[in-house]
Amino acid sequence: MEKHGWLDPRAARAERADIDGKQAQNLDWPKHPLSCQSDSPPNVLVVLIDSWRADEYGPENTPNLYAALDASGRRYLDHFSGGNATRNGTMSLFYGLTGNYYAYLDNTQTPALLITQMQKQGYAMGIFASASLNGIGFDRTIFSSIDSLRLRTEGPTPAARDRQMTDDWLAWLSQQEQSDTQPWFGMLFYDAPHGYDVPADAAQPYQPSVQDMNYLKLGPDTDPTPYFNRHRNAVHYDDTLLGEVIDDLKAKGEWDNTLLVVTADHGQSFNDFGKNYWGHNSNFAAPQTHVPMIVHGPGVDPGTVDGMTSHLDVAPMLMRHALGCTNPLSDYAQGVDLLTPGIDQPWVQASSYLDYGIIEPSRITVIDGAGQWQILDHRLDPIPGAEFSPAVFQAMQTFRQFYR
Repeated sequence: MEKHGWLDPRAARAERADIDGKQAQNLDWPKHPLSCQSDSPPNVLVVLIDSWRADEYGPENTPNLYAALDASGRRYLDHFSGGNATRNGTMSLFYGLTGNYYAYLDNTQTPALLITQMQKQGYAMGIFASASLNGIGFDRTIFSSIDSLRLRTEGPTPAARDRQMTDDWLAWLSQQEQSDTQPWFGMLFYDAPHGYDVPADAAQPYQPSVQDMNYLKLGPDTDPTPYFNRHRNAVHYDDTLLGEVIDDLKAKGEWDNTLLVVTADHGQSFNDFGKNYWGHNSNFAAPQTHVPMIVHGPGVDPGTVDGMTSHLDVAPMLMRHALGCTNPLSDYAQGVDLLTPGIDQPWVQASSYLDYGIIEPSRITVIDGAGQWQILDHRLDPIPGAEFSPAVFQAMQTFRQFYR
């Protein structure tokens, strides 16, 4: 309908937008009204690089991020997305909920509490994404309370859109600085690695590299190196754009007052274990779920964290430390505060569109929509004779936490 000009999605959204959102009738979420107030709220910027793997952060692959954040940021070494694809991975970050809630939140167009609380506290909202937000449904879920939501960035390729999105962000922030003193929330969602797209004139330090990506040509005996290098070159390109974003924040005097979260929606497989897995949304092993996580800003002690953490821990952190929410986390989230000293989750959960996995240090329990299950090691080999661990039963209780 939209392509034929019969539907204006912006107008349709404007009719539904309401910063208070609608209470999901079959959810007890939040369990009690939120009490949130911050005397000096910081700016908040969430940067997502689509399909960015944990082993693609460092001085060679992401030199600008590394230079800005290695000494002053807090890096989480064993961090997992709440999904192995964009929808559930991003949902877990903004809602602090597991993937089994997504369908209901989508059907009821229930926004993220993190976003509605920011709106209530007067944050200016700068939501920028390279790929379309309505294509994945985030206009109906995470950002459904935002009127005049920017749905897409124009451009012929993912890399071109990433370039245009960065320019648009820099212009928006300059306008914001000139017109208002209110705090702002920003999201920058980059897409070039997901599209294996690198401009011809961009640096491509990883060689040999293919020039395009065709999954139909891939098989169990395909050498993954040229494809992995193409992906890393795309990450390297986005890092150059993020260098501009960081330099601009510093030039405007906003760097020290911005709570910055840099991460990915999910990872990407390159036949890592010789089982012919390429891309994402196919398993819960580290290549598709283990992602970078770096936090920087006021109240964040620099250093590295070895304990297991999850995207579900991000919304609680922002609700507490940016918005001053004093409710127990169990009122509105399934994670813990990412800034908790000594944080180390005994297990984390990740969802696909059909299945979900409980990830522990020594195993991954995969349960599909029909209740069938497998217990695998971290190379996706079945563990003979393995039985359910207590983590599986704990996860089952967690999944039901906010249903009436």
